[in-house]
Amino acid sequence: MKQWLLSGICYLPFCMLHATELGECGLRYLGTDRHLMPVNKTTVAKLAIETNPIFDESAADTIALHRFANWLHINTKAEVIAERLPFTVGDSITPEDLAEAERIIRSQAYIRDARVSISGSCTDEDPAVVTVQTWDNWSLIPTVSFSHKGGESKFSVGIKEDNLLGLGIRTRFKYNTDEQRSGYQLTLKSATPMLMEHSTLLFDFLDNDDGNLLDLKFDRPFYDARSDTMFLANYLTDDKVVDIFHNGGIRNTFASQSHRYEAATGWQFDSTLLLSQRISVGLVDEEYRFSPDLLNLSSAELLPQDRRFQYVWLGFESLQRDFRVMSDIYLIDQAEDINLGWHYQAKLGLDFAQDNTQSGLGYHLQLNLDKGWQVNDGLLLMSASGDATFNQSLADHYLLSVTAEYFKRYTPLLGMYSRLSVSTEHNPWLDLPQTVGDESGVRGYPLQYQHGEHSVSGSLEARLYSGYNIYKILDVGFAGFVDVGRAWGGDEGLLNETDQVLSSVGIGARLYSNRASHQSVIHIDLVKPLTSTDNVDSWAWRAQVKQSF
Repeated sequence: MKQWLLSGICYLPFCMLHATELGECGLRYLGTDRHLMPVNKTTVAKLAIETNPIFDESAADTIALHRFANWLHINTKAEVIAERLPFTVGDSITPEDLAEAERIIRSQAYIRDARVSISGSCTDEDPAVVTVQTWDNWSLIPTVSFSHKGGESKFSVGIKEDNLLGLGIRTRFKYNTDEQRSGYQLTLKSATPMLMEHSTLLFDFLDNDDGNLLDLKFDRPFYDARSDTMFLANYLTDDKVVDIFHNGGIRNTFASQSHRYEAATGWQFDSTLLLSQRISVGLVDEEYRFSPDLLNLSSAELLPQDRRFQYVWLGFESLQRDFRVMSDIYLIDQAEDINLGWHYQAKLGLDFAQDNTQSGLGYHLQLNLDKGWQVNDGLLLMSASGDATFNQSLADHYLLSVTAEYFKRYTPLLGMYSRLSVSTEHNPWLDLPQTVGDESGVRGYPLQYQHGEHSVSGSLEARLYSGYNIYKILDVGFAGFVDVGRAWGGDEGLLNETDQVLSSVGIGARLYSNRASHQSVIHIDLVKPLTSTDNVDSWAWRAQVKQSF
């Protein structure tokens, strides 16, 4: 006899509604309400992996373009999916493990969606078959992009493949130019199970007209709830010329030479279905050296101070799992895994490279906190971070930031989004200024328009989800928005063209392809700045690619 389970919506209308057929003793975990599902453990006797193409050619609205895309695309190999799973044949698993497997597979850029189910058994005495179904994204993307924002333009052309030959290997070759530099980029990233289970190796090289970047990274993170250890090794060098913008123009230009070498390992000392606690240790050597740019000599007072750190650190992490499968949060019509649980991270570092003022050691402190809540049938997400270095030859420095975002859906057509961001900094580093402008809180103003030790910005958006899709390739949305913000305080704040609160209003279109691996949203906006100054245009248009609606 067939049984059906209807999984309810947790946060209307963000969570997805599923009706799932259950076998005699089969189970399927949907990630929406763990209490509705059995908690029996069962042993994996076999993995049955089914990889599906980008488009379902049996659908009535299939066109020749969809068939051509499927023909040209190489489906993800079954062995690649098997390697990404957090369990294998012989492991004992629970419904929570199935939900986590779905999240992990769905997090791969080349996978649009995943379903993991069990059939045949619910007990260890009678092992079962785990079926994994995946649906691919289009992963070979010729990139030609142009953006104009804050009075500055960027252009890039290249090609990237996030799933080379169906092997899950990320490759990219790109030429790009913007207001600061132009050059070429080559990126390779691949899983390396031959070195260590669930590890990856990254090679990233940029050759620009003002310098180059080389990033080599081996990373084996805390991959899932079962992961007992993590390992990290990173080699990064970056030489470039940096422009600092202020009041609608370039305030300072300098050459920057930096490196960061890091090695770390960690252990999970406590783990349940809902909570993991971990401890980690690492060693960091990083240096930032600055010099005047010979082509754009600037005042010595505006040149950042060199920084050199060598420190060992001890870290603690606590991750509470309360994941929900939602849609229309940051993307359009796309399954998104949102964790509503508490997530704490803390690191304390002891620096031995400094000519310290009070003792033989300097200190580094980093704190991060994330949490989500259901509030009035909406979704509230909060994040906070802190970073401090003190008792060193440099002046004591700290930066504290808090961001809160609220998402509310009124009808299938209409939604609302609001954001509030607050930051305060003591002794800001001149190469990383605290700013408010087009890319930092208030659209329509020049880049890094206002500077200061403190900043606050907020946005209110009405979002229109049209439900219109262009040939299953682009989902279309619209937004009307109001932004406000201000940066002030410190020596840099005294140089601001205006101390007024900046504000703007605008409308825009949003284009998103939920069949492509880049998971980027195209923004096309027309903005009216409401604060009038000599260096602010009365109207501004902006076209750019972002990672959210």
